[in-house]
Amino acid sequence: MLSQKLLQRNTALNRLVTFFLPSAYRTEQNELQNIDIGYLPYKARQRYELLAEDWCRVLKLTSSEEVVLDALVRITGLHLSLYLLEEGSERSDAYEMPRIVLNVGGHSNNHMHELSRVSYDANRNHPLRALRQYLTGVKETSEWAAAQSSLNGAELAKEILGRRFAWDMKEIGPRITSAEKMFEQFLTQAENRHSQHFSKVLPVWWKAIGLSAARTRAGTWYTPSDHLLKTLVLSTVPRRLEFSEFLQALYRRYRLVIGPTEAEESYGKLPRDHQSFSENAQRLEVRLRSLGLLQRLSDDCAYVKNPFAEASHA
Repeated sequence: MLSQKLLQRNTALNRLVTFFLPSAYRTEQNELQNIDIGYLPYKARQRYELLAEDWCRVLKLTSSEEVVLDALVRITGLHLSLYLLEEGSERSDAYEMPRIVLNVGGHSNNHMHELSRVSYDANRNHPLRALRQYLTGVKETSEWAAAQSSLNGAELAKEILGRRFAWDMKEIGPRITSAEKMFEQFLTQAENRHSQHFSKVLPVWWKAIGLSAARTRAGTWYTPSDHLLKTLVLSTVPRRLEFSEFLQALYRRYRLVIGPTEAEESYGKLPRDHQSFSENAQRLEVRLRSLGLLQRLSDDCAYVKNPFAEASHA
């Protein structure tokens, strides 16, 4: 399916790439065959299945390769973000499914903006909390207890941390005399490395796929771009879907909290008044209608429509 949609030589993007290839480059052979690349950390995860479903749905659309490729990139970035958040949640004592509160086109001083900003900060810091939880787990082991009670505790702790976490022991500071002090330095160095590398991944992804925005003095929060809204329709709506069902699908598949029903399901009770979430959902409806992706048939009936899916079933 992927080869038929995006990897044909006669597509516009592939012809452009071919134009810039060296003259000696062999384009007649399929270099994607018989190559083992990549791996999955786990044999099965629900997030894998959801990502595969979205890819299949998008690849079946009767749209241009540019539209398909853009949608695949954005929806993959969203799923990868959720995968990292979900895996971190499973390793936390206070287990809680991640939530992404979208402030759909609202002002930066409304209630939804504040909830969205808090949600953004919590998710951004979630990998660090998971890292601390994972590393601190070593202190629950019997060998660590033995190191703490030993006169040679620092050396034993250094050996344990190096073996379990591949810690570079050259970074150890001088005059560490206890297992606890050794762990404190180890944790500090791990957090510093995290802040310089992995902590930047999720914010960069969210900005790139159109999930977040930043303003001076308003901070950074979740708000969808038009391109991301279009992607969510392409990956979620088979042909057309009632608007409230669309909101439910966005929450169940992507943990996106927009309307009051989804907020109550996510939080257990509404963290703000019902009107804030209702107005947020109404703003989404207006955005979708302006993009040609929603049709209101009556006061009680509005449908989100996938134009490319409709064309493919015409």
